[in-house]
Amino acid sequence: MNVAIINIGDELLSGKTLNTNSFWIKRKLSLHGFHIQAQITVKDEADSIVSGLNFCISSSPNYVFLSGGMGSTDDDITRDVLFNFVNTKSKIDLEYLELLKRKYNHANVKINESIERQALMPEIGEVIPNPKGSARGLKFKKNNTIIYALPGVPNEMRYMISNQILPQIINSIQYPLLSRTLRTCDVSELKLNELIGTWDTIDENKIGYYPSVYGVDIKISNTKSKEIDNFVKWVYKNFGTCIYAENEERMEDIIIKNCIKHNQTLSIAESCTGGLIGNRLTNVSGSSDVFKGGLVAYSNESKIEIL
Repeated sequence: MNVAIINIGDELLSGKTLNTNSFWIKRKLSLHGFHIQAQITVKDEADSIVSGLNFCISSSPNYVFLSGGMGSTDDDITRDVLFNFVNTKSKIDLEYLELLKRKYNHANVKINESIERQALMPEIGEVIPNPKGSARGLKFKKNNTIIYALPGVPNEMRYMISNQILPQIINSIQYPLLSRTLRTCDVSELKLNELIGTWDTIDENKIGYYPSVYGVDIKISNTKSKEIDNFVKWVYKNFGTCIYAENEERMEDIIIKNCIKHNQTLSIAESCTGGLIGNRLTNVSGSSDVFKGGLVAYSNESKIEIL
């Protein structure tokens, strides 16, 4: 399954906002075996959005994911642009409009025309609920491509893809491309590649290496789960002590999980990391049960006198 991604927003192009949505969507879909054909960022302008849509659809991907421009401000024009692009009229979803009115009245916010636009729905197409916010998503079909338009707020977009879109897409694939990712540390990409190159040459697994500051991720893809499992067992046998997690689990997740499992607590002392280790640990759910605290001692004097 081929996918193209369009991120919408002037703030992304200017560098004022880091484009984490693009990274998350690509990683999430790749883990499920989707091939990313293209990823582009366009301005909050109708011509730019249409140009981006035409560019992505010209390669006939199975899906196009858009994020951004679905809210209630003046520059949130994605919804109207899409209605014109797929040639559908819109109408007010009266039931959802009443829900919006109750929500904003409760927050003592006066509802206006911009907010009411969030209750628009297409005559041809589908609406995707947004339990995390008020800007709902949209689903259209253009030629043979399915278009998903989602809000740019990261937690809203991620929830909608993970819980409402991905399960539907995966179930429609007759022979899904399966994958597992082994996360390693303390071993180089070169060493991994050299030994893994000795694995059975008739093996049909597709192997990818993704180095980062955290280590090297090994992604194994195949339509046959048994071949993936056989290869993973072999990698564990050869690099077991270097593998700290699988798929999207992070090192800090594993540390907190193991501390909880073994009823242990954790304290840290940092210097050049400036508190970043503590930040990573405390961003893990359940860390308050095991993490006692941390100290950042930077100067030599503080290391001697405090530590």
